[in-house]
Amino acid sequence: MVDKGLEVSSSSDHRHGACSNPEMLTVMAAIANAILYEELESARAQSEETSRLKQQLLNKVSHEFRTPLNGMIGFLKLILDGMADDPEDQMEFVQEAHNSALRLLNHIEDFLDLAKLQAGEMTIELSSIHLDELLRDVEKFTRSKAEEKGLEYSISAPPTRDEAIVVGNYQGLLQVMLNLIGNAIKFTHEGEITIRGQAIPQKYSALGREYPGFVKLIISDTGIGVALDKQNKLFEAFYKVDGSNTSRYEGTGIGLTISQGLMESMGCEIDFFSMGEGLGSTVTLTVPLQQLPILIKD
Repeated sequence: MVDKGLEVSSSSDHRHGACSNPEMLTVMAAIANAILYEELESARAQSEETSRLKQQLLNKVSHEFRTPLNGMIGFLKLILDGMADDPEDQMEFVQEAHNSALRLLNHIEDFLDLAKLQAGEMTIELSSIHLDELLRDVEKFTRSKAEEKGLEYSISAPPTRDEAIVVGNYQGLLQVMLNLIGNAIKFTHEGEITIRGQAIPQKYSALGREYPGFVKLIISDTGIGVALDKQNKLFEAFYKVDGSNTSRYEGTGIGLTISQGLMESMGCEIDFFSMGEGLGSTVTLTVPLQQLPILIKD
């Protein structure tokens, strides 16, 4: 018969003896210290990165809000100081102040949209959208701006016998397209802006649904382009190609981030490509089709 009391005592002594081994304790302590040091370093680095991003955000917000605000104050002060006696001059200054106010409002709306997207609070309702109607509204808001810069402008729906109907959020798609075409116009000094649709009869899955096909909306320009090594950063918030807060190109640097967030919320896709600096850019939006239209073959 085995003495159970002796067995327990022997096992207990064995465990106690293993834990009291000085070399083993030293190794265990070293491992624990290394893990603790790594965790502390990671926490410190994360804290520093958070602080850096907060400061970057404050700098961006300050610059983007102050610029139009200073414009408003400046033009209104000219009127108050009697520097615009002529009614036409007064009207011009009031118009400039109004334009500055609109830019400020757009910046505020952009930052609010970004905050909602990052917090997962952006509510997107999907519905059927007549693509021709969407493109007509896009043209109404963008053609004149392109032509004012002397740029050629063309926009076309997919070649189909019946109307293409896509699934998305009308205001969301309109906002994305106006932002992207606005960028194309801003960064193009000569040449053309082209928007064309292409219907693809291939199944497309998004947000748990399967669609019979999709439309590609391709926005191309002959503008300044983007270097290949910088394109993967374009959708990061506040990123600008020249890396400065005082770029000669106006903007908050969050338009593409918001566009990407809106597209993903609708189950759509957005892709950017440029052959390089000075070689123009192409942005492609992929939007699901509610039903396949009758395609016109070339």
